[in-house]
Amino acid sequence: MRSKVELLLAILELCDEEGEDLSFGDLLDFVVALDFNPQDIEELLKYRDLPPRVVIARLFQDPSWRSHLKVASAKFLEKKLREVACKAVEG
Repeated sequence: MRSKVELLLAILELCDEEGEDLSFGDLLDFVVALDFNPQDIEELLKYRDLPPRVVIARLFQDPSWRSHLKVASAKFLEKKLREVACKAVEG
């Protein structure tokens, strides 16, 4: 079973791709098919109708999710910076 960090990283990546075009509930519909802890998904369902940016802010305020979100955010930014660096080298 995949960790909370991996779940949050998947959500961040979907947000990056889709922006505000999808509700958080729609994003959860995508990740529910993956091998994440059903309890983690269940815990996030209460945010279903909110925009993803609001959910991310609320998760940061929640002590049980904050440290996982910090790690996922760092991994996400590291990946994005690598992509930008690769494009700069290629260009």
